[in-house]
Amino acid sequence: MKKLILFVLLFCFSSACIAITPADTQYANELKYKRNKIEILVKKRFVKEDSGYSSTNYSATTYTQEAYSTTWGYGATTSNQRSEVKEIEDWIIVKGGIRNLSDDEFLSIIGKPREAIEIKEKEEHKGRIRLAGNVISLLGIGYMLMAAGTGNSSASISAGGVVTAIGFLISAFNSSQKHYLNPDYAQEEADNYNINLKKELNLPINFE
Repeated sequence: MKKLILFVLLFCFSSACIAITPADTQYANELKYKRNKIEILVKKRFVKEDSGYSSTNYSATTYTQEAYSTTWGYGATTSNQRSEVKEIEDWIIVKGGIRNLSDDEFLSIIGKPREAIEIKEKEEHKGRIRLAGNVISLLGIGYMLMAAGTGNSSASISAGGVVTAIGFLISAFNSSQKHYLNPDYAQEEADNYNINLKKELNLPINFE
């Protein structure tokens, strides 16, 4: 019985050794690197803007003499049409080729938690101000509707409009910021992170 158990253990151990080869480990490390590497990518998009105007000038004169009248005049129309394609460029932080990272997520991954917390707190602060601005706008709209429904003066309705505009401006000036980081800094930190990850996984520095 003991020999049988020993045989089974030796068989399992030898099978495990055969199943995992250095090449398999290398391949697994390569996959892990590709899933966790960080890239700074540039996104470009093109927006077509069409603009134009048209104006007409018309002049007429009518002469009346006894029972007869005569009208004469002239008209001129001018128009202009312009089309322009604008290129809009932006950059993003991507992990593993598929997941977009915010600035605070990026900083957390590369081992800078304090900076990540600072950015997150800034975003949360702006979010609270935006919420306050939205509440002010809703109160202003509600006041305008109440004033219009009760037949109050136009001054009350105008006051409600001013309150609504103030709330809107508060929200607009505290909109979420796309990036808090400089792209050059982000690229440098991403390169350092990727190099350290390659060293950890025993991969060549030039592996991509």
